[in-house]
Amino acid sequence: MARRANRQDRIDKKEKVSRAASYVRLSRIEKGNEIIHQKAIIREYVKAQKDIQIVLEIEDCNQSGTNFSRKGFDALIKAIEKQEVDCVIVKDLSRFGRNLQEVSEYLEQVFPRLGVRFISVLDGYDSKKEGYLEELLLLQVKCLFHEKYAKDISRKIHTTLELMKNRGDFVGSVPYGYCKGKQGTVVVTGAAEGVQRIYQLALAGMSDKAIAAELDELGYATPLEYQKDGILQKKKKGESRRWQPSSVKRILENKVYTGKQICHKSEQCFYKGEKRKKVEQDQWICVENKYPAIITEEIFRRVQRIRHKN
Repeated sequence: MARRANRQDRIDKKEKVSRAASYVRLSRIEKGNEIIHQKAIIREYVKAQKDIQIVLEIEDCNQSGTNFSRKGFDALIKAIEKQEVDCVIVKDLSRFGRNLQEVSEYLEQVFPRLGVRFISVLDGYDSKKEGYLEELLLLQVKCLFHEKYAKDISRKIHTTLELMKNRGDFVGSVPYGYCKGKQGTVVVTGAAEGVQRIYQLALAGMSDKAIAAELDELGYATPLEYQKDGILQKKKKGESRRWQPSSVKRILENKVYTGKQICHKSEQCFYKGEKRKKVEQDQWICVENKYPAIITEEIFRRVQRIRHKN
C-alpha cells in the first residue's frame, strides 16, 4: 500500500502543470517592439519548462510601473481570483512594478495567499523553487533600484518639459491653423482662413454649433483633415468629416491665434502615474509674440466678451 501511495504521489506531481499568465508592460517612453521582445522571452522560457503552460497573455501599454492602477493588471488579478491561472510570468521585475512597497506586498502576501506561483525570467526567480526566500530578498533590492530609476527619469522628463514651456514651444500637437516648418512654426493658409472665419461668425453672435454647421456648408477643412506638416489630407471613399462644436470652442478659446503661446495649463507627475490635472490660471506661462498672429488681440477680447455674455 505504501508503495502504491508513493507511486500515486509521483503521478500527481508529474501531472501538476501551472496554468500561467504572461504579463508584459510598456511605459510611455519605450518603443512598441519592446512588447514583442518581452513576450518572446517568456515564450522561450516556457518552452523549456515541462510544468508550465501559458493560458493567458496580458499586456499594459503606455503604463507606468510605479503603481498598479493598470487595466491589464486588473484583468490579471481577476483571472487569478477566478482561478483561471495560478502562475504569473514576467520578463523581469521592472515589468511587474517599480514600487518596492507594493511589489513586496504582492510577492510576500497576496500571491502566496492565493497560491500563485511568480516567475521573473531574467532575474532567475521562481517562487516554487527551494530557497526562493533568499532570492526574494535579492529581488527586492533590485526593485529598490528600479524605483529610484523611475524617479530619476520622471525628474528629467519634467525638467525638459518645463524648459520647453518656458521657451513657448508647443508641447504636444500644433493647433489648427499652424504647422511646424524647418525654421519654426508657420501659418497654414487654408486653415488660417478657417480660423478667421470662425472668429467672424462668433463676432456675429453665432453659437459653436451654428458655426460648425456654417463651416461645413462653406466647405472649410476640419482639423482632422490637416496633417502635422500642414498638407491637406484626401478623404477616403465614403468618408464623412464634419466640424464639431467642441473643435470650434477650442479654437475660440485659444489665445495662440493672437501670436501668444500659453503653456503650463496642466501638469502631471510621471513618476506617480497621476492623471493630468489643471493648473490655476495665475500659474500659466505666457510667451508674447511667439508665433505669427492669425487674429488681433482686440478681436479675441471682443469674442470672449460676447461668449461670456451669452
